[in-house]
Amino acid sequence: MMSSWFLHHAGRCARQPVVLLACFLALTASSGAFADTKGKLTGRIVDVKNQPVLGANVQIVGTTLGAAANEDGYYLILNVPVGDYTARVSAVGYQTNLVKEVRLSAGQTTTLNVIVAESVISMGRSPPLPRSLLSIRARPVRSPSSGRTTSMPFRSRA
Repeated sequence: MMSSWFLHHAGRCARQPVVLLACFLALTASSGAFADTKGKLTGRIVDVKNQPVLGANVQIVGTTLGAAANEDGYYLILNVPVGDYTARVSAVGYQTNLVKEVRLSAGQTTTLNVIVAESVISMGRSPPLPRSLLSIRARPVRSPSSGRTTSMPFRSRA
């Protein structure tokens, strides 16, 4: 009696790993259809002298996605939904570039290399500095060691 019960349950336990494996394979096969719905955007940002632009920002307009270029000018933006975008490339001291029709495909890496030109920032005429920033005046200072008061020059800060 004990042996028939054992054989019955042993057979059921032996089949369970097969069922579990079949379910696992079915789930992983179906998730493959959804896995590659995003792409990557990568590239290099350089100036007109072909020098890397450290810290240049690459933003995908209309999203919160973006990246900053490293010291060699390279950047990488992961998990970009499939579609056509405009990329904005900006850096301090350089003109902002808009690159339209950047197409990102499922499971693919799109390369976008951009050359940026320096910009000249015109500040116009500078206002005169306050006289207090330019003058040096003497102010009495008490010496901690002798207790005497002396006049020492100092530069005032506004």
